[in-house]
Parts: sequence; C-alpha cells; structure tokens
Amino acid sequence: MKDIFFYGLFMDENVLRAKGVEPRRARRVVVRDYVLKIGQRAMLCRQPSAEAYGIVYALTESEIDSLYKEPGLQMYHPQIVVVTFEDGSSSEVTTFNLQDTVGTEEPNVEYAAKLRLVLERLGFPVTI
Repeated sequence: MKDIFFYGLFMDENVLRAKGVEPRRARRVVVRDYVLKIGQRAMLCRQPSAEAYGIVYALTESEIDSLYKEPGLQMYHPQIVVVTFEDGSSSEVTTFNLQDTVGTEEPNVEYAAKLRLVLERLGFPVTI
C-alpha cells in the first residue's frame, strides 16, 4: 500500500470505485505553499502562503498504475508533497501532478463545477 494525495475529482471515493480502485484509510489533509489551479484538468502550483486541500488514500501499486494509465492522465507525474493531517502531524506522500507549463489553458468549466461540489461535500474551502 502507498499513500497518495488527491486534490481533484479523485478525492471522491465513488469516482475511484467506479474506476476499479478501493480507497483505503481516507484522511483529510492540507498541502501548504501550493494552490489548486484548473485548466482542462486540476493541477497544483507552488504559491507561497497558499493552501491546497485534499484527501490521502492508501492504494496498491496496481491501482495507482491503472488510474494514471487512463487516457488524458498519462501526463501526470509523481511528485512528493508534505501533507498536514487534521491532527497536526505531517508526512511526505506522493501526489500526481502536471508539469507547471501544462494546464494553463482555459479552465474546463464542467470539471471545475464537479470539483466545487466535491470540495463542498467534503467540507473544504472552495477556492476555484
């Protein structure tokens, strides 16, 4: 099992399950000094004093591989970020992110609307 930080639609357990992935050990977290940006997809961008919210799930390597081999997701690359859990503890975990030159196109309005609903349902601030 490997802990993965999700900040986009994969925060939704139902979305992951629909893709054949069983999310385990859900933990709400914040990543400091990053901001969530929406182009055609979600991405994290470094920004001092910003915060990006999400969920850490434990997944198997095969589940991780199957998620990021899907069309449109191959451009995401693993990146280590420091997450802070609700109890105040921190840990380095893997996330999948776009390179900062990707995702600067016009926002995908449909994706952003779905993501707003997920953020609201999870009780996170909606900053998109």
